[in-house]
Amino acid sequence: MDSIIGILFRDWFALLKKHKFKIHPKHLLKVLFITFRSFINSRDHKKEIQQFESLIQKTEIEHDPVFIIGHWRSGTTFLHYLLSQDKHFAFTNVFEGRNPHTFLSNQALLEKRLERYKPQKRVMDNVSVQLISPAEDEFAMAIIALKSPLLGWLFPQNRDYYDRYISFETVPEEELNYWKNRYLYFIKKLTLKYKRQLLLKSPINTARIRHLLNIFPKAKFIHIHRNPYDVFRSSLKLFNTAVRNSELTNSSLQNFEEYILSHYKKNV
Repeated sequence: MDSIIGILFRDWFALLKKHKFKIHPKHLLKVLFITFRSFINSRDHKKEIQQFESLIQKTEIEHDPVFIIGHWRSGTTFLHYLLSQDKHFAFTNVFEGRNPHTFLSNQALLEKRLERYKPQKRVMDNVSVQLISPAEDEFAMAIIALKSPLLGWLFPQNRDYYDRYISFETVPEEELNYWKNRYLYFIKKLTLKYKRQLLLKSPINTARIRHLLNIFPKAKFIHIHRNPYDVFRSSLKLFNTAVRNSELTNSSLQNFEEYILSHYKKNV
């Protein structure tokens, strides 16, 4: 649920409408909470636009990002945590990834939350996570572009539809260009805040190198890989915990084995 906690109301309503409001009753409280948050996000987003939009548009990216790529559960998080210790880099943190529309204007809110919240453990691997920990930028893109396979986690009956956005190979050019523009906009926001080269990590970007180079011609890529058998076992735990817990509708899949193998072929 927290993966789209920063969504705007107009986008949240559009998602629900797209899926014909078919939400399982046991997830109704989740939907109500996200809806409540979406109203607050929309209000705060208007303030952020008024305060920062002209600065965002004027921001120039001096150094193209460094992208960490590799299939899920291959060690991308470990490598991201490690390289982010280099103060030459800035990175998307958990707060920014969950609140891409409002993180510039809500910095004070982040500082307040840091005083209250203790680090938590990820359910799939027990990695300690704080609001300022390095995070995948794909979560931000799911919120601001609505074109991400992560949305298939919420609406598993339409997982194939959202999996088109892994590589964009079968997606109309208009949608691809929209995604590129939103990606560039998000990177400009991060650059405005940190004024440093960005170190970004998203396993899904492994299948998007061509498109990323179209946006950032001088980008660099670090690819990490792991024994496929270990990746499979770890991915199965990911899908049976974090992914299953994200669902807002009942999944048509009783197990994820075949889906994981299919996804591995698409992304590697």
